[in-house]
Amino acid sequence: MNKAGLGVVGAIVVAVASYWLTNGFGTLAEGIGIKDPPPSATMSVAEENTDRPGGDYKDVAVASFEDCQHVCIADEKCQTVTFNKSAQQCWLKTGEPLRVDNPAYTSSVKHMQ
Repeated sequence: MNKAGLGVVGAIVVAVASYWLTNGFGTLAEGIGIKDPPPSATMSVAEENTDRPGGDYKDVAVASFEDCQHVCIADEKCQTVTFNKSAQQCWLKTGEPLRVDNPAYTSSVKHMQ
């Protein structure tokens, strides 16, 4: 056993970890493929009768406003959604476009935690 009492394998692990961190390779966990969990997200309360025009990058047919919110939470790029109630169409958006009163739509904004 070496001076630190780690044994040969322990000493190698410490040496590799030290090299990895001091040479700018990120964390040891990243180096062996362990990724941090994605940040969790929640959606704001429903903004009834509200459109947020602009910033659209994708539209998806969904059954409900809640489904629209779930699609946004699962999509890293999505920051805001607007749901067309009659067409059951969910518009995923980048940014947080300004609110516009419109009874045909419900909108929501993603909040990262």
